[in-house]
Amino acid sequence: MFPVSPVLNRIGRYLTADSIIFQPGETYTLHAVYGEFEVSAETTIPSGMDYFSPNNQTQKCEGVEQVVPAVNTENFDLQWLNYMDNLDTIIQLIDFYTISTAVYRKGSCYTESFASFPLFMLDFEADNYATIKVTTVALEAYQRGLEPFEDLNSDGEYNEDSETFTDFNRNGIHDSTFVNLIYDTSLVYKLWKENYLRDEHGDPYRVNPFTWQVSLPPVPMSWLFFNYYGLTLVILEATDDAYYNYYSGDPAGQNQYLLPESNIIGGYGLFSSTNAKAFLVNIERE
Repeated sequence: MFPVSPVLNRIGRYLTADSIIFQPGETYTLHAVYGEFEVSAETTIPSGMDYFSPNNQTQKCEGVEQVVPAVNTENFDLQWLNYMDNLDTIIQLIDFYTISTAVYRKGSCYTESFASFPLFMLDFEADNYATIKVTTVALEAYQRGLEPFEDLNSDGEYNEDSETFTDFNRNGIHDSTFVNLIYDTSLVYKLWKENYLRDEHGDPYRVNPFTWQVSLPPVPMSWLFFNYYGLTLVILEATDDAYYNYYSGDPAGQNQYLLPESNIIGGYGLFSSTNAKAFLVNIERE
């Protein structure tokens, strides 16, 4: 039995002690009592999560069959996340020579739909998993710099008399902003990703981390998964049966007559577990 303690200033959230390690393949039961109310649930942690980036996948781009680039998926240990408060330690652990670069291209067959040509693909054994959670975390999302401009004379400096800049924060001034944001004002981009969020200074930004769910391999890691350039952590999580059953229902509430399948006895909701694997990739401008 593992007791849990409330998280300070986070009402309704509880954590076990840091020393407790939950084991893959093991089944755990949640039991909570509050006054006369009692709920329980059960989850079996997936035994593992394994995938790779194939180097033999092809896809058509403007009618021409092209090879989809592959990336290295063996360069990050999830235990390193314990050092997120000490970036110097993480930097020492990472071998930057093992990090692949994926080029983000715009227009034509690259940024049009779910079927757009991907930056790379990820493959796994479909029979071993149900639902896979894919999360991308832009590690350089909040890096600031001067807004990009059209450098007509290639001198590296902005000339306000002859050159134009992209006004990210819409203030009419060539100043700093989140320069790694993938900034695209095309109609297609707006239709798929909606308008940018903006902070109190008018600087645009996107949700980070970004999460999606897939069930069948291979996973085309297209433009829809990425909102920022720069170093990116990609995490794939194998989910348990409870998670799969829940999202086989209607968790978004689009059909009031179809409820998600809850595994909470005496209540309603989801108690689930995942097993993850992650890697680093550098998303580069074209």
